[in-house]
Order: sequence, then C-alpha cells, then structure tokens
Amino acid sequence: YVKVFQSFNRKYFMYMGNKRNVSIDIAKGIGILLVIIGHGAIPSWCKDAIFSFHMPLFFILSGYFFRNETPLLRMRKDARRLLLPYVVTIAVITLYMLVVHQGIRHDGWYYMVNTLWFWIYPTGAPGGLDFSGPVWFLFALFWTKGTFNLIEKVHNLWFYIILVFIAFAPFYLYYLIGRDLPLAISQGLISIVFFWGGYEWKKHELSLGGSRFKAMLLICMALWVIGVMCSDLDVMRMIYHNYPLCMLTAFTGTYIILESSIFISKRKNLVIRKVSSFLSWGGRNSITILCTHTLFRFTPVMVPFERGDSTFALCMQIILC
Repeated sequence: YVKVFQSFNRKYFMYMGNKRNVSIDIAKGIGILLVIIGHGAIPSWCKDAIFSFHMPLFFILSGYFFRNETPLLRMRKDARRLLLPYVVTIAVITLYMLVVHQGIRHDGWYYMVNTLWFWIYPTGAPGGLDFSGPVWFLFALFWTKGTFNLIEKVHNLWFYIILVFIAFAPFYLYYLIGRDLPLAISQGLISIVFFWGGYEWKKHELSLGGSRFKAMLLICMALWVIGVMCSDLDVMRMIYHNYPLCMLTAFTGTYIILESSIFISKRKNLVIRKVSSFLSWGGRNSITILCTHTLFRFTPVMVPFERGDSTFALCMQIILC
C-alpha cells in the first residue's frame, strides 16, 4: 500500500524558504473538522466513512515530516508539543469535575473516579467506565514518534521484522489481558504502520502528472469506497476488521483529502478562498482544536444547543471549537 504513496507528486509538501505549504494545513484542517463531525450525531455510514481515514491522516502526515533525532531530544520536543496540551486539558476537566460535580452538585465519587482514570486511560477506563476523549491521539502520537525514532536507523530486513512485531504485539496483548494498554500505548504502537507509510512516502516519492495522475485519483476513490463498505476501522478502539483493506482505505482516503486540499488551495473564487483560509487556520491550530473539542465533551458548554436539531448542535460545536 505504500507504493500508492510513492507515486504522489512532490507538490504536496514542498516548502519554499519560510513559506508554509497551505495545502497541508488545509488537509489537516479538513481532518480536524472530520474529527468533530465524527463525534456528532451522524448516520452510521457517514461515521464509518470518516473513521476510515481521519486519524490515520494525522499519523501519515507526521511520518512524512519525521526527522531522526537523539531519543532524549525527541522526547523533550514531543513532550512539550503533545503531552503538555494533554495534561492541561485533563487538568481543566479534573478541576471542573471537582468543583461542579463534587463540590456543588455532590454527585458522589463516580465522576471523580472516572476523571482520575481518564489521566491513565484516555481511551476509556477499565470496568466499563465510559470516559474517553479525543486527546488520546496526543499520547498515541508521542509513542509512535518515539518508537519510530528508535528503530528508524535499523537497516535491511530487521527493520521490517521489528516494525511488524511492534504493530501487531498490542493485538496479542489485547487478546491476553482483554483490553488496551494505558496512556494510549497500544494505539500508538499499532499506528506506527501509518507513520511508516508517511515516512516511506517522502523517502521514495515519484512524480505523476496529466491523465495518469487523474487516473490514480479515480482508482483511489474507487478503492476507498470499497474499503469503507467491506472493512471497519476505529483506531482508538483498536478495531481493524479486514486489516489489509483497512490499511488500503486509510491511505487512499488520505490521498483523496490531499488532492482536495490542493484543489481548494489553487482556487481563486472568493468563497473558496474564504473556505481555504478557514481550513488552513484549523490545520495550523489542530492540536488546540482537538483539546477544545475534548473539553466540550466533558463540560456543559454544548447543552443549550443539544436540545434542538442535532445538525444545528454540530454546527455550533464546530464554530465554538
């Protein structure tokens, strides 16, 4: 499946001096917008389509921009960029639960216990406790980048053996202990395949153009539709029904989003330029939006809007995030 990405045009990720590539920000903006929509009250088929690629997209793009560094430097950078927002977000949620549910409403310890578990299990605590939040991605990406940084220098067949072991070991552990590992470790290790795909994409990219390039887009769209219909992917819950097809769907879906972002970034129409500016801003601030979205899921900010039409509530959440 990485071969699909090896044919992508270099135009996606070229940086000219200090000029930032707007199309990548647009792609990330579309991705974070789909994260919010995917957590809303939408039809199941629409949710399946979004979940088939929206989180892999971020892992793939992170892999593309990966640079090997010393483990300590890598850890320090990622801790500041990924773990600090995670800690701040959950700290705010914990404070809210302590003040409102424990101090004012006296709801007992249910909410506090769930919140404390949330620090360790952002994907949902053991025992059926239902607290989970989108910030799991931050810890997962932290493990993905750190692990790949350690094995990237391994050459030849051993690299692929280690990569496959890391990607499939969490599934075996899940089978043994009945759940994923804390701190989104399982999700991060499994997603190393997406990260590696982005890395290989950059390393071996070739240029296609004209009708051949358009044909690639049509093929990817057809494969993505088939994948959505015949597979089921949920990175947080470690659901990979029909694993090879899940991988193909994730990569082709990402390709379609990148093509769309290129198209949007090149349009001169005033309305499309406004949309481009909005999505580009969302891409540049995707981590902040992700954390804000998590806060809204645990606080009553959206309650006034949820009593009416679900579409209106979803639109308001997008605007507020």
